[in-house]
Amino acid sequence: MRFILALLKVMHKPDDKIAKTEALYLFYVLTKGQSPDPTTNETIREVVNQPIWAFYDTFRQAGFGYHFGRLQMLTLYELVEKIIEVFQLLASGQRLEYIFRLLDVILEFKRQKNSSLEEFIAYWEDKKDSLSINTPKDLDAIQVTSIHKAKGLEYPVVIVPFAEWSFEPKAGSTMWARLPEEPAELWKIPNSENRLRVALVNIKKELADTPLAEAYHSLMQKTFLENINMLYVAFTRPTDRLYVIPKKADFDKAGGQKGVHFLLFRYLLEAGLWREAQMEYVISQGDPSPLNTPSTEAEEEFFLIEEFVSTDIHKKLKLKKSNTRKKKSARSS
Repeated sequence: MRFILALLKVMHKPDDKIAKTEALYLFYVLTKGQSPDPTTNETIREVVNQPIWAFYDTFRQAGFGYHFGRLQMLTLYELVEKIIEVFQLLASGQRLEYIFRLLDVILEFKRQKNSSLEEFIAYWEDKKDSLSINTPKDLDAIQVTSIHKAKGLEYPVVIVPFAEWSFEPKAGSTMWARLPEEPAELWKIPNSENRLRVALVNIKKELADTPLAEAYHSLMQKTFLENINMLYVAFTRPTDRLYVIPKKADFDKAGGQKGVHFLLFRYLLEAGLWREAQMEYVISQGDPSPLNTPSTEAEEEFFLIEEFVSTDIHKKLKLKKSNTRKKKSARSS
């Protein structure tokens, strides 16, 4: 997919050396299955600094011949289809879901906006980080997600890395606080009879010694409970195995007592399991549960697409022109 997008950028701006370098690099990876060696990297550098015809000649010399000037005549969707066809991107049968997702994104884009190449590239750069694909449930892969998105879900195995998030507000955070009636002189607006009733204040521990102490302690308790609930959600997602990877810190210092890893340390300490030099702990180990075999009624129905059919637009035009000639010939006779 990255190769397709790099080619689109080159077609939009033929002088874009970064896009040409990326396209040639990915082309080598796709065709050779490995990163370019120093000699190939030097060749790529030379081609990038030459006119655009040298860029396309690289593909022809590798056996991917096509009249690349015709690509400019195609619509955006047909252009991507033709790139897929010319470079045989479906032949490997691997990671096809990304290619089909790209085609879906192009269709969605065409429904909402113009289908120009320039606008699509800008749209992709703006949306690429938020776009995702729907992976099959039985895909043998690791699913990376957030604790919030995992609420209500379960997984056979869960790995919780970076289990040291703080249960205090982030540094530099602010809060809206309702100001107490007293001392009234602190909240009075200069040259006015009115007074401030709410204010946006920076969250600092010094607030505990101010008239806003009650609001400060309330926020600290709420943040603590939210993080404990998040820890509970993370630890209750797995059905078979849970791996927790926290950071080892100096828990004797106040700075090391503000994260959930301090709670894990306290648990090990109270359970008599803590060893200063030990880095791994097995808290509980039971018998693995049998795999659940889904019922045939609940199985999703899949259809295997044997071929990816795409008709060259130039053949469509020739066919139309041929039919027009036949009609004229029939009328003449």
